[in-house]
Amino acid sequence: MRDWGLRGDALDVMRAMLALFPGVQVTSGKRSLEEQAAAMAANESIKRGWIAATYVDSTAKRACVDWCREHPKATRKALQSGLLSVLRGLLPSELASLSLHLSGDAFDVHPDKARPEIAKWLFAESVARGGKFIENEGGLWRWHWQAKRPA
Repeated sequence: MRDWGLRGDALDVMRAMLALFPGVQVTSGKRSLEEQAAAMAANESIKRGWIAATYVDSTAKRACVDWCREHPKATRKALQSGLLSVLRGLLPSELASLSLHLSGDAFDVHPDKARPEIAKWLFAESVARGGKFIENEGGLWRWHWQAKRPA
């Protein structure tokens, strides 16, 4: 079984989920800066303002939102390139506040309307472990599970 670069609770939850719900499709785990920029650009190109609506307030989020607002007609490819340049200019502590995908503490699952029990289980695991489960990120149907943010 692929571990997706996950660690700790994220790895444990993903493994348990796959054992309980065969056929579930994990779509993302730990991401490089390039992969993070690509994921953000894909969603932002579908729904402008997605980054602003999705991420918690932080220096990193504001920098990404500012870049997108300064380039309102940027294509997906241009968004990816621009966001990557923003991410590369941030400190590790600033990146940590943006996405737990960068540390391997979050994963995404292909949403399955036909199997709502998977979402219910992921939500229960987030409550039990102090993490977070999101079914709708910034107005787009996405399933995202993340471990508790470090203090």
